[in-house]
Amino acid sequence: MAEAAEERLDPRTAELVERMQKQIEERSERALEHLRRAAADELAFRRAAMAPAAAAAPEAPARCPGSVSRSVPSIEGEGRAGQEQGMDRDEQTVEAIGQHLRGVRHRQEGQWEEALGAQRRALALRPDLAEAHYEVGVVNLELRRHAEALAAFRSAIEHDPDSAEAQYGLACAYRHLGQYGQALAACGEALRLRPAYALAWEETGSTYGLMKEYPNAIQAFREALALEPHNARVHCALGHAHVMMGDLTAAAEELQVLEELDQQVADLLRALLSSATGG
Repeated sequence: MAEAAEERLDPRTAELVERMQKQIEERSERALEHLRRAAADELAFRRAAMAPAAAAAPEAPARCPGSVSRSVPSIEGEGRAGQEQGMDRDEQTVEAIGQHLRGVRHRQEGQWEEALGAQRRALALRPDLAEAHYEVGVVNLELRRHAEALAAFRSAIEHDPDSAEAQYGLACAYRHLGQYGQALAACGEALRLRPAYALAWEETGSTYGLMKEYPNAIQAFREALALEPHNARVHCALGHAHVMMGDLTAAAEELQVLEELDQQVADLLRALLSSATGG
């Protein structure tokens, strides 16, 4: 039925579908904002955790849910850069985290290359700093360097296997590279780590949509909306999937919801529905 619906689309409708698909492929700013929030949370945590570290080694702080990582990294092994500078291991850790935080600030200010430079300096000191690998991935996603992002998220996961955010970032990179099976696997792992992860459900739906597996996309979008009922972007993606399935009634229901949430997004779905119905 989905293929038949696609065959019926006139050129104007096809253009609208392409626009909507492009929005899904490129990922909205809100998706990356989730990654930014996780890094900002990490920034506050690191400042609090490392304040006494230069004077004395405190007990490891308790893990705090909802961020990239919540434990100060171990100091086993010395970074080559730190050895060359004559730093001891504690000094390397403090300096590496300082570079990491500088990189976060650079990224928040849109200074991409400066951000990458700071994270690379952090990793030269502490190659096991998962947060720095994660930040490299986030910045490379911003720069559309998807292969580099993929490698960075893999490294982040190697050093912090419990990071749902890194798995989500990995899924984004895989999707951009057209490796949809791997993207779905990464989404699945993110959801295993955090079942109520709305962005991972949305990413799952987006990936299924690119694969034209619209029933699976619809199910995933509904899971995302169960967690974030007022997410206009997901309502629009769900409406789009319904149109591609030929279920214009269900798409119209999503349009009614969008009318109350975001008029601009509603206009896009309305135009798609109008073209699909010959209006």
